[in-house]
Amino acid sequence: MKKSITILFLFAIQFIYAQNFGKVIIYTSTNQPFMVSLNGIRLSNQYAVKSTFEFAEENEYRTKVWVQGNQYPINFNIQSTPGYESTYQLGKDQYGAFTLNLISKVLIGANQPITTAPTVTPTATPTPTTPVIVAMNGNDFNDKLNTVKNESFDDSKMDKAKFVFDDEYLSSAQVASVCKAFSFENRKVEFAKWAYKRTVDKKNYYKVVDVLTFDPDKRELQNWIKKNP
Repeated sequence: MKKSITILFLFAIQFIYAQNFGKVIIYTSTNQPFMVSLNGIRLSNQYAVKSTFEFAEENEYRTKVWVQGNQYPINFNIQSTPGYESTYQLGKDQYGAFTLNLISKVLIGANQPITTAPTVTPTATPTPTTPVIVAMNGNDFNDKLNTVKNESFDDSKMDKAKFVFDDEYLSSAQVASVCKAFSFENRKVEFAKWAYKRTVDKKNYYKVVDVLTFDPDKRELQNWIKKNP
């Protein structure tokens, strides 16, 4: 009798402990293998068509997805719920942009989904959508910017900037802040060109142009942007 009570007690403790965690599953509908990280944690460096995070402790995750064949990661924000298995599908919309959509949320141990994403048949021309790509977090940006500023010379600052921001997306204001860390105009222009394709709000790139002091440098950058929309 005591043995049975002990087993039941241990099972109850294990069940309660499990409810403190969520489970996140991400799979692809495009047959393109991918790697994924949640809040900077990546379980594997191998491309696959499905990734499972067994012990999700946070409610919100900054998610990066590296799709095989794409040079840069795609940023998303997803949510997890303690005690539930949240399944997300990586796909593409009709315009070719990658999407990451919640497909179901199931109570761990249950057989039926608690919530599912409804299937909607459009009756009108759909509004174009774009992938959820956001500039990097302000605190993370400031930490990396400080490492650039700590370098003594523009050459080493450039190497450090390209290293720390290589897999990040930036706002025009953030690019402008990095440009200000350089002493020479040619280095500012060089970084501005390098960061342009990583900028989420290119329409505001005038903020970067305004950092430059001399008109010839401003014209050089503006003309370059016109040729590289």
